[in-house]
Amino acid sequence: MRRLLLLIPLIVFACGTKPTTIEPIEKSFEAPGSKNELYVRANSWFSEAFNSPRMVIDFRDKEEGIITGKYQMAPKWAYNGFAIYQNGGYNANIQIQLKDSATKITVKPEQFVATGKFNKKKAILNIRKLINSYIDYMSEEQLTAF
Repeated sequence: MRRLLLLIPLIVFACGTKPTTIEPIEKSFEAPGSKNELYVRANSWFSEAFNSPRMVIDFRDKEEGIITGKYQMAPKWAYNGFAIYQNGGYNANIQIQLKDSATKITVKPEQFVATGKFNKKKAILNIRKLINSYIDYMSEEQLTAF
């Protein structure tokens, strides 16, 4: 009986949580270079910014100037009674579109259940940092070493 009383608040809390949805966040801006040059720089940015196996490029089309990928906004942690371990993450889809002298980045987060450590406000802040990183990287004139 005692265990049942302890489970009731857990069940009520679990049923009371609702998924958080964030509208896609996008930014278009001018960037120096041709579509091909911007394509190479965007791929380089992905390589530098996404240094985790959970953050990958899904699709590339150089002719159309499109790159899509998955981005982990934050890891999810779980406890199994013995240890804390990473159990997936809060993910978003990224699409980059390129044309001569311009680019657009769109970040669309997947639905998630907010927790005390990760909520809608933190997700939006994380996405804005990512977009600003892309803008800074693409706006710089690239130096060639050769």
